[in-house]
Amino acid sequence: MGIKNLSALINQYAPKSVSKKQFNDLNGKKIVIDASLLIYSYVIAIRNTSYDLTNINGDMTSHIHAVVSKTLLYLDNSITPIFVFDGKPPNLKNETLDKRRDDRQIARKLLDDASDDETDKKIKLFKKTTTISLKQMDQCKEILRAMGIPVIEAPEESDSQCASLTIHNDVYGVGSEDMDILTFGAKKLLRNISSSKKNEIVEYDLNKILAELQYTNEEFIDLCILLGCDYVEHLDGVGIKKAKDIIDEFRSIENFVEKSLDVINGKYIIPSDYMVKVKSARSYFLTAPSVSLINNQLKLNLPNEKKIKDLLINKYSYSKTKVDKIINKIINT
Repeated sequence: MGIKNLSALINQYAPKSVSKKQFNDLNGKKIVIDASLLIYSYVIAIRNTSYDLTNINGDMTSHIHAVVSKTLLYLDNSITPIFVFDGKPPNLKNETLDKRRDDRQIARKLLDDASDDETDKKIKLFKKTTTISLKQMDQCKEILRAMGIPVIEAPEESDSQCASLTIHNDVYGVGSEDMDILTFGAKKLLRNISSSKKNEIVEYDLNKILAELQYTNEEFIDLCILLGCDYVEHLDGVGIKKAKDIIDEFRSIENFVEKSLDVINGKYIIPSDYMVKVKSARSYFLTAPSVSLINNQLKLNLPNEKKIKDLLINKYSYSKTKVDKIINKIINT
């Protein structure tokens, strides 16, 4: 997921585009959240304990805790959270998804074969088997809507939908750990948004990144593709410095492939379908679909207290005391 080593490249070559933020800096602002990545990351973190959170029937509830806890964190700090969920993945991501599916199947087999005393190994494999089902995603949408939180269903990748909301100035920025939010054109990316006081929120400003690197948006996208993305295989031997050197000298991947002596002399092996994939990926980063929204879709609504209690207490085994506190927080926001 994301663009490999992009944060390291930006920190090294465009440091003025990165700033530290406190929650007070974001008071009163709207932040759009990549829901799928948030939920996946939360479930992975919970699985460090070697188990999932469950209700009294043994059904997993880690995903519900993810969206509820993140919502309360934002509301406690006077921020309006807007959750965006993935739609159907684009066809050009099929190879990546197939590989992830194969990796999970291998991990499941290894997990079944692991002995009980291999605790660390079993936890790592348990995390690698993680998937979030469509049913679980729908459950997250249901509780968020009951809480009055805006929910957007993206036509395809949530990244492009999140980025679109910043491009049209509907929100301040995107809360995500995924750096390819910037490749899709998001004006501001906010990372490390957590309740831990040890973590400072890190803001990446795309306009400042482009200015410091002296790149056009298309050149920045080509840089990201060279670093490694979900839509094009990575070229062996191209790391942070080499990727930047390539764009600095050639300004596009086409020029690099056609004119670089390193390519001509065989130092870099270019797959036969590489440029077709590059052009498709670049086009997708620039024109990926998103839905247009009206402002009413991006505001907090009144919570449905009855439904919140029914879901959290009866379905997900929250205590009545905890649910009362949650409802009180939402109402007093």
